[in-house]
Amino acid sequence: MKTHAVISCGGKGTRLRPLLRKLGYPPTFPKVMVPIGPDRRPAVEYTVRLLAHHGVGSATFVTRYDSRAIQGLFGDGSRYGMRIGYFEESEGMGNGEAVALALSAGLAPAFDGLLVYYGDIVSDLDVTALCRTHARARAAATLGVARRYPVPVTEVSVTERGAVTGATPSPDLGSLGRPWPKKHAMLGFAMFDRSAARELERSGRKGMDLMADFVPSLVRPPRKVVPYFHTGLWRDIGTPERYLAITDAEVAAAFGFLERRVPGAGSGETFTKRPRVVPRRPAT
Repeated sequence: MKTHAVISCGGKGTRLRPLLRKLGYPPTFPKVMVPIGPDRRPAVEYTVRLLAHHGVGSATFVTRYDSRAIQGLFGDGSRYGMRIGYFEESEGMGNGEAVALALSAGLAPAFDGLLVYYGDIVSDLDVTALCRTHARARAAATLGVARRYPVPVTEVSVTERGAVTGATPSPDLGSLGRPWPKKHAMLGFAMFDRSAARELERSGRKGMDLMADFVPSLVRPPRKVVPYFHTGLWRDIGTPERYLAITDAEVAAAFGFLERRVPGAGSGETFTKRPRVVPRRPAT
């Protein structure tokens, strides 16, 4: 199964910005580039290396704010055994709209499956297993889901037979001082087949959100949407509290296998270089 990944990095990072300012980063520093783990690598680098490890041969970064740091690190992707391109979204675009425009711009090579991955998520997702689940189900979409997860994200209804029958954005209970209910939660990554990707490309209306608008539109007959239950590491770096809660130990445990020699995706080569490390604080 030939998979193309779109890594969505267009968020403003408003909630994380005060912490980044205290750490000395410039106002436009992309939040996906914040360092984590014992080697202080950029968070999104773990995602790229994970995709390459699982044989994903191409990816498109969808960015909005100063993307020079992202492009400076990843370039054309060749040092990761991948082909990487970039699409810069405009102010006010929804992330679904931006992904649709990136597809319309021809930045994705031919693919069997389109994996959309939120760049501010740190996860040891088994991409191979996700692709296998998607292919076996012959689904229009396969959604990354966690069971009984108490976070303010899109809630997913799943039948006993493993079909997704609903996807609804969570109400903002946190602002009301009430605890988040523990429900099936969408985790910021989803796989789409070619027909769903074409529909996304055609329906990229102004301000469209991928998970809140497009995904719910797919959850209706005759479309088949299935869950992929992820039980490993999943961390959102979008707030100071969540970013600071990520420990070096859990990052090392989750991604230690990437430090070993692994095949470069689609290149037949082997990773021997350790990519650049972002310092804990930039030089002044």
